[in-house]
Amino acid sequence: MIEQIKNIYALGALIPNYKAVLNKVNEIIQAFSSTLNLTNITLSKGAVTQLTSISTGVTINNSAGVITTVSSTLAAGATSEAFTVTNSTVVSGSTIILTTSYANGKTGNPLAILDGSPSNGSFKIKLCNATTTNPLNDVVKIHFVVL
Repeated sequence: MIEQIKNIYALGALIPNYKAVLNKVNEIIQAFSSTLNLTNITLSKGAVTQLTSISTGVTINNSAGVITTVSSTLAAGATSEAFTVTNSTVVSGSTIILTTSYANGKTGNPLAILDGSPSNGSFKIKLCNATTTNPLNDVVKIHFVVL
C-alpha cells in the first residue's frame, strides 16, 4: 500500500498544504483498508529557509512543514542538484510526500522530487522545472509530510 502512495506522489502533486495531503492519503489508504484512519493525526509543523544556494542543506525537525528555497534559476526541463533535509522524525522506512508552490505567487510548474530513499535522520530533494518553455527563476516553497 505504501508503494502505491509513493508512486502517486512521486512527482509531487500540486496540493498546497499538508491537511489536503493527509486527506488524500487517507482516501488512498481507505481504498485498501477500513481499519486505518489518518484524519485525526497530529503533525508537528515547522518552516525553514534555505541559505546560500539551491544545494545548501536545511535542518527542520518536524513531521510536516515548508522549506523555502533560495531564488533559483533552472532552465525549462532542468533539475537542480540535490540538497539534504536533516530531520529527526525521518527513519529509513519513512514515506515523504512533497508538493510545491511559488513563494511569490508566480505561475509555472516547479516540482520537488526525492533523490533516493530516506535514511535515518534525513532525506534529499531535487527541484525540477517541469515546463518546456520558461525558466524557473524564483523562490519555491516545498511542502512536506513525513509518514
